[in-house]
Amino acid sequence: STPNSEQVQLLEKQYEKALNELGINAENIDIIRSLAQLQALYLNKTEGAINLLQTAEALPRLSSKNRALCALERADIYLFSGNVWGANMIYAKVALDHKNNDIGNSARLKQAQVAYYNSQFSYAQALLDVLKASTSKLIANDAFELSQLIADNTMMDEDSTYRALQLFAKADLSLYQNKATQALAYLDSIQHNFAYHSLTDDVLMRKAQCAQKLNDSTAMLAYLTEITQNFAYDIFADNAYAMLADYYHFVAKDTAKAQEYYKILIMDFPQSYHSIVARKRFRELE
Repeated sequence: STPNSEQVQLLEKQYEKALNELGINAENIDIIRSLAQLQALYLNKTEGAINLLQTAEALPRLSSKNRALCALERADIYLFSGNVWGANMIYAKVALDHKNNDIGNSARLKQAQVAYYNSQFSYAQALLDVLKASTSKLIANDAFELSQLIADNTMMDEDSTYRALQLFAKADLSLYQNKATQALAYLDSIQHNFAYHSLTDDVLMRKAQCAQKLNDSTAMLAYLTEITQNFAYDIFADNAYAMLADYYHFVAKDTAKAQEYYKILIMDFPQSYHSIVARKRFRELE
């Protein structure tokens, strides 16, 4: 669920107090990045956040890794606030500067996501193919999911398939930009205009994520349950179980229900990225 504004403002004050005491320097880079992210994503202070990151990137003695992480954070904020072109320029540069490590791979994944948002599906696919063998489990997992989504919905040369995926990509960008209501409108449009489409389970998943952003637990649980009942073997089934488990664990505080869903992830989806997390959390609950 989304944190409320009092919590966020309190956190911002704590970060600012820490920076006032410790100073803006290379040692406190994690605080700087966290503050910028908080200001941009939750407090509408995009410009201040970008300035803070640019100041950080120019710090002497900052490692190239941390400089790249600040640049990626800044690009994420550009994308969040609608400057897609500016974001893509930074992703491309970081990918080039860090060819063979996780930071470069992370930048390449973000480049692929931007291409996907812009409906450049074959270019996105080409970038993603390289990443599916990434050493980072999380990057490889995200690359595989997006690649699969594009492949499943561009296989047929039907115009309707392509148009539905374009709408879906627009919904994804809106969701990323915290415009959950706008994302829902795109998703409703797919359901309305393209019934029985191969995106049906994907649309349910995104609707669950929109409901989560809007703090509508009832709707979220309904969408997730529909996925687990009707699309148990589809690509998003493990995500749905993971969201259900986390909801019962952290929000509803229903240990038995949380364990039940974590157990399904461990037993039925051993290859899933979520299975690793589930095993750890299941043990904690025991």
